[in-house]
Amino acid sequence: MAKNEGFITKLTDAEALITRLDRTTLTVSRNVLPDQAQVGDFIVQVNTHYRIDPERTEMRRQELRRMTDGCMN
Repeated sequence: MAKNEGFITKLTDAEALITRLDRTTLTVSRNVLPDQAQVGDFIVQVNTHYRIDPERTEMRRQELRRMTDGCMN
């Protein structure tokens, strides 16, 4: 079974779609995420809730910026 961590790829008032590193997806209730969670955040399950991993979130954002900058040149 895949570890319950990954990037938030879709967020609604009730649910969040999480894409794991192996590209499988998981839907979780919005109320188990931190209030400040947003699309693109990397989250890790801790007991029954999730926490945002700020280092992995920032690494991913930098990677996406590099990829888009490369496409623009």
